[in-house]
Amino acid sequence: MKRLIATILFVAVAIAASAQGGAKRGSADANGRIASSQDAGWAVSFRSVKIDAAANVVFKQASDNEDTRIVYDTKGDETTNFRFRVDRGGMLIISEKRDPKRLTVTDVIIYYRDLQAVDVKHARVAFEDAIESVLLDVNVSGGATALLKVKVLDAAIKCVSDSRLTLEGSAKYVTMKVASAKVNCSRLATVSATVECSKSAEVRLSIKERLEAKVLANSRLLYYGTPRILRKHKSALNGEVVNLN
Repeated sequence: MKRLIATILFVAVAIAASAQGGAKRGSADANGRIASSQDAGWAVSFRSVKIDAAANVVFKQASDNEDTRIVYDTKGDETTNFRFRVDRGGMLIISEKRDPKRLTVTDVIIYYRDLQAVDVKHARVAFEDAIESVLLDVNVSGGATALLKVKVLDAAIKCVSDSRLTLEGSAKYVTMKVASAKVNCSRLATVSATVECSKSAEVRLSIKERLEAKVLANSRLLYYGTPRILRKHKSALNGEVVNLN
């Protein structure tokens, strides 16, 4: 079957948005064609993204003369059920039915302007450009793998369920909870961090001034730097806090 790539511009007219509950929906049919139409108007903005799909996803910063949009390729697979919508709160929600018999993986490119929250489940995600924001929430689960480049003031991070997260760039303040997962922030410049690790988690950090670590149940926190303030809370079940200098 001929490979088809679908490109969707998030567009809306105020009256149509009100009539349709403030959200645009799109999907690919069995032939990979678009099941939704495009309306004339301005690009629907989104400031957060939620992904529940075993897809390969790349985020790219849209330039000033580009529209926010999503480009995806289901590889002509007739069993996929790829869906997207932007809800009333400005969240782009992407989902795809999981099929263990499927031999291909959907490729997705998301062009965004500003992001304040990223929630990833099952997917493999990479950012080509750094997210610049005051606040950023990151949630990675379901065995997902994510590489984020950031330049933020405050980051709240959660990584669970055999997932892998790598953060690069800078985040002055970090709050992190990790369980049964691995997080590598060794290339993330951080002034202060509060970290909780459990269920055999492993976290790597680079800290300048303050680190508060709660390490439970065979977990490890490995850090670079010489923070002036260090608070360690370890369980009796082989929790480790290790300085790698």
